[in-house]
Parts: sequence; C-alpha cells; structure tokens
Amino acid sequence: MNPRVKKIISIDNFSIKALWSDDQIRVNDFSQFLSEYFEKKDSAYFKILNDSTFQKAKTDARYIGKM
Repeated sequence: MNPRVKKIISIDNFSIKALWSDDQIRVNDFSQFLSEYFEKKDSAYFKILNDSTFQKAKTDARYIGKM
C-alpha cells in the first residue's frame, strides 16, 4: 500500500513537512517542480505560486491540496 499524508507539520516556502501513514516524517520540496509554471499563467499550478496561497495547503489524510 502506498503511504498517504496523515498530517501536515509545517509549510516553509514551497516545502511541506508531513507525517505519512507509514509514520515517517518527510519534507517534500515543490519549488523546482513549480518553477516550470512561473510563465504559464493559464496553468492550475500558477495559482499556488503565490506563497500565501501555498501556505493554505491542507490534507484529508490522502492528498495535499487547498480544501
């Protein structure tokens, strides 16, 4: 079974530190992935390039998103 995000511990810049269902704590840095979308204003990812929007990330114990 693939591990799922249980809880977001912290969000710093474009990195999310989270507790996963396998009881591991991991930091996922999305900055390199998101950097491809700075010029693509029509992309859904462009909307979360604003730091205050990214800081609103939540989890439903399966996914990370704005809920």
